[in-house]
This record gives sequence, structure tokens and C-alpha cells, in this order.
Amino acid sequence: LPPHFEEAARALAGVDVTLAKVDGTECSDLAAEYGLTGYPTLKWFEGGEASEYGGERSAASITSWVKKHVSSDGPRRLASQQELTALQADHPAVAVGFFAAPEGKAYDAFAAAALDAEAVPLVVAPFAPPANAEPPAVVMYKTFDEAQVVYSGGLSKAELERWVGLESLPSTIEFLPHTVPQIFNSKHRDDDTAPKHLLL
Repeated sequence: LPPHFEEAARALAGVDVTLAKVDGTECSDLAAEYGLTGYPTLKWFEGGEASEYGGERSAASITSWVKKHVSSDGPRRLASQQELTALQADHPAVAVGFFAAPEGKAYDAFAAAALDAEAVPLVVAPFAPPANAEPPAVVMYKTFDEAQVVYSGGLSKAELERWVGLESLPSTIEFLPHTVPQIFNSKHRDDDTAPKHLLL
């Protein structure tokens, strides 16, 4: 991680943000205050509040994630159904939110989840949702397995993130270096409803 962190710091030199390193073994009181149990750990501080870094541990991902958090004006808004189709060319799974207005508890939860999303884009659509979904609603459009899946859980950031993580995993996936994080996502390791893996 250190080389990637340092590269990201250089890439973010012109952005109004500070990337800092702390030796947790030397600053044990600080590590205990923020519940650090393993290293390296990345924390994001904003308005005096600490939260978990939610992206991949590469320079490009760190840079992208930080820029989104510094200059976010809400989830990306699609202009049309055609734009969703174009987005799917690069992303096999896309979570689309349908809201009457960009406000309210459901929208805020979706916006917060979209801010931390990396592998699966969370976007807002101006067009009508599928017939089996009524705003506020979230629908995952996939190029694998079931083409459309309507979210039926509670509209909280944590529940949305869990659903996106589970639904974006294909039922069959080739075991390759770049798919390892997706297959062995630690966020779902202890989830009884998460798909089980059979490696052949």
C-alpha cells in the first residue's frame, strides 16, 4: 500500500485535501481511539468525523475516491436510457435509483452509498422505473444472470451497500487475479445469505 498511497498523494497535490501517514505502533493512543486492529488501515476524516475508506488500495482508486468525496454534488444523473446502455458497456452491473425528487431519507441513503461506490456505479435516472418498481426504488441492471433486480430492503446506506455487493457477484465467475477481491469480499464473509463459492 505505501507506494500507492504516496503516488495518490502526489496526484492530489492540487486538491484541497491532506493525505497523512501515522505509525500506529508509535501512536498507540491514537490507534486505540479509532479502533485500529490491523495495518495498513485507511481512514477518511471530514468535519471532525472518521469513516472507513471504501475503495480499492491502488493509487488510481484512492485518487478517484478522494476526488469524489472532496467535490461531490450528488450521484451521477443519467440523461436517458441510452446512457445507461452505454454505461453497461464498461460496468456489467449498474444500480439505478428512481426518486421523485433529489431529497428525502431514501435519496440521502442512496447518495451516501453512491459516494463510496467504486466497482458498481450508483446513478440516478430521469426515466420511468420498470413496471415492478415504484419510486423511491433502486434497480440493478446486469449483463449477467437476471437482467434486472429490484431492491426490496430498507433504504439505508449500509443495507444498500450490502445488497449491491451481493447482487453484483455473478453466479459463475472465472477465478483470475483481478476477480479475487470480488470473490473473497471480506465485507460479506460472515453473511449467511451471501453466495457460497465452489472452486473447480
